[in-house]
Amino acid sequence: MSRKQGGLHVLILYFALMTVFAQFSRILVAYAYSPHDGIKAFPANFVSNGTENRLEHLSKRAVTTFKEAIIEGYCVLDIIQYGMSEGTPYTQFSQIASSGWGPYSGNLDDGFPYGLGGVLSSQGWHQGDFQEFKNSYKEPWLTPAFTASYIVWANPVAGAIIVDFAASPKKPLVAPGATPASTPPLSRLSDYTFLVYQRACTVAGQNVQQCLQRLEWIIHHSVTNPVSENVAATVMGQSDYSAWPGKSFQTEDDDNGKALVGCPNGYGVGFLIADHSHLLGGKTIDYVNVFGDDVYGMIVDVNFAYHVTALTTTG
Repeated sequence: MSRKQGGLHVLILYFALMTVFAQFSRILVAYAYSPHDGIKAFPANFVSNGTENRLEHLSKRAVTTFKEAIIEGYCVLDIIQYGMSEGTPYTQFSQIASSGWGPYSGNLDDGFPYGLGGVLSSQGWHQGDFQEFKNSYKEPWLTPAFTASYIVWANPVAGAIIVDFAASPKKPLVAPGATPASTPPLSRLSDYTFLVYQRACTVAGQNVQQCLQRLEWIIHHSVTNPVSENVAATVMGQSDYSAWPGKSFQTEDDDNGKALVGCPNGYGVGFLIADHSHLLGGKTIDYVNVFGDDVYGMIVDVNFAYHVTALTTTG
């Protein structure tokens, strides 16, 4: 064997080993994100699908425990960090109406969210700069009819969003005689919230591109989802809820922060950012504040405030 042939064989062996290592690394990464201890397993063909699809698959399952919320948070933050979102077809405000959403028909709209005076004063926000958006989606093919509603307040001047109420459409919608066409085309709170914030930028006469990139806070007011409430109670430990700013949890190196991103109220915020990263100028969530409503000196309910900041690349 000539020296040239020997070198070629070494080169072929090198690339073969690199290919094997790459596949093995994907297995390790997928295993690191795979659920353990009784959490539902994922399809065996995840390696052929790639880590990206596996993370997307993981991020779409129902979270029911604190541990699952941590895993979910890891995945959502990685999807944001590495640009692995599948994206969304919803980019125009008119798509809300064309998807079947109509005027708000609930009875839970009591005006501007209560108990947030501390947030407004500390951030220098003006209540008059907030615009209210509220819609309901009635699903007549269900018996009894189910009505979903979203109430969101957007402040394009301050770069702030307050989700005041969220009852999402059932997904998937399964009912006698229902067909896939019956599923509402726009159902995710993340899509709805982005579209109304984008609309608020236009209504306020702002440069839309600059306005979108100014987004800094997304607040879930008066959290009532039982899984999210459990996550909040767990991260707070023996501490009581306090008025703004409450207690802050970093997302980069704190599993508590990751759980707040991975809980039902948090991953919608994550996907709002991930799905619209190019329009938002590359953002992520760096910390979450957990605080209570201050109502006449009494602390009631619990709120999550997600701080949105510029994404930094790793390498």
